[in-house]
Amino acid sequence: MYLDSGRNYYLRFHWTDVERELIRSHSTSKQQNQKNSLNHRQSSASIAGVDIINGTRNKQYYHCQTVELIQRSAEIQLQADIVTIQSDKVVVELKTALAEHAEQLFCVSEAISVLDMICAFVQASTIQNYVRPTMGTKTLVLRDARHPVMEIRKTNFVPNNVYSGIKGSRFQVVTGGNMSGKSTFIRSIAMIQILAQMGCFVPASYASMPICDRLFTRLSTDDKPERNLGTWGVELTEMNMILRYHPISD
Repeated sequence: MYLDSGRNYYLRFHWTDVERELIRSHSTSKQQNQKNSLNHRQSSASIAGVDIINGTRNKQYYHCQTVELIQRSAEIQLQADIVTIQSDKVVVELKTALAEHAEQLFCVSEAISVLDMICAFVQASTIQNYVRPTMGTKTLVLRDARHPVMEIRKTNFVPNNVYSGIKGSRFQVVTGGNMSGKSTFIRSIAMIQILAQMGCFVPASYASMPICDRLFTRLSTDDKPERNLGTWGVELTEMNMILRYHPISD
């Protein structure tokens, strides 16, 4: 017994078995007429003394139903509709009951989120040997700084030292060949700054950094044809925005 997409049950037999039964129960001429009619979506037939309807040959199979099977399918569908209605009613009642405690649920959700974040910080800091950064200084000093994601993916990750703060070293140029780690180096500095201001230990052997209120990045190389800007034009536009909003002191 099988169930079709319309939730109707039907029987499926191998056509060879059906044909053998027809040969055994009918004369040759009658069997031939029966075979021709079954090949073209016959509406009714009788096999082994059982009246079947909606018989259809589908390649090597023969699909059919009986009156009793259709009645049973209708009863099952009726019960399924009742179950669906009752389920919808229970869901609506549950939503109404939960809505009365929405504020408390939001508070619980926020508390669980904060707890999950703290646990993640603790696990990462313990497993990867993070250090507690010194915050509020005027210079950025990182010793053996690592990228928190790349150091997990690569066992031979090479840490870097970073120093920036005095007037003569606020602007730095990072050079190197393709795939040499320039973008990873820049991203690691930003990631360490963000992790530190989130209250997490940082991937370094020593870290001292100021508190920032903004971080600007320009790493993408996509163009914007809808604005009639190529890759170079997009870089100049975004760099212009960074220079406009970057706080320049002394």
